This record gives sequence, C-alpha cells and structure tokens, in this order.
Amino acid sequence: MVDLWNSLIVDGASGDDKKDENYWEVNLIDFIYRVFTILHAKEFKYDDLDPTKMAFGDPELKKERLNLVNNCINIDKGKKTK
Repeated sequence: MVDLWNSLIVDGASGDDKKDENYWEVNLIDFIYRVFTILHAKEFKYDDLDPTKMAFGDPELKKERLNLVNNCINIDKGKKTK
C-alpha cells in the first residue's frame, strides 16, 4: 500500500503541494476509492473471512492482482487538487 500511495500521490506532489492540507485530503479520498475498487473487484478474489490471504501460491491470481494495481496507478498519474 505504501508503494502504491507513493507512486500515485507523493511522487507527483510539488513542494507547495506537500505543505497544502487540501492536497492531502483530496488525494487521500481518491486513494481510498481506488484501493476499495481494487479489493472488491471480482478478479482480485478478496476473501472477507481471510483478509490476509496472499496470492503467492497462485501465479494467475498474483498476475491478475498486479494487473489491477497497475491499472489503478495508470488511471491518472496527475496530481489532483480541489
């Protein structure tokens, strides 16, 4: 999650953005929506009963999850402000 946050939000922030509380608020909301969308995508196969289930033993699931995350990152790499 930290790598995803950094690639989507932190890397695109200017020095002024990093000081702007509004920048962080808007982008945090956007980030939460993106992560929620990934976790609850049918292809991700998130299990509420086993939320820490890893995909290491299932190469196809691992590939699908990586694809979902990469698509999320590529939706909009530009910074957002209110």
